[in-house]
Amino acid sequence: MVALGPDRAVREVRQVLSDETISKLHVGMSRDEVTPAARQTPDIGFSDFNDEEIWSWRYREWGVRNMELYVQFDRRSGALKKIARFQVDTSDGKRK
Repeated sequence: MVALGPDRAVREVRQVLSDETISKLHVGMSRDEVTPAARQTPDIGFSDFNDEEIWSWRYREWGVRNMELYVQFDRRSGALKKIARFQVDTSDGKRK
């Protein structure tokens, strides 16, 4: 998260996605419950195959690992179905 001052200059940069905030996410949560827990605007995609809405974020874990977080919602009910995290900066270029 980036905080800007009145002069639009960067005042603070904080990592808000962490093990603590991610651990608060659980299956069954609504979109409205996930939004404040993540505290960042997600990239949003859709899967027609599974009838899902998929939110994703990139973040740094422990200040060193580039990670991706995905939460998948049932499009009809809006309930959170699945939470997944992947490391994206592995030496072989593959996700873990």
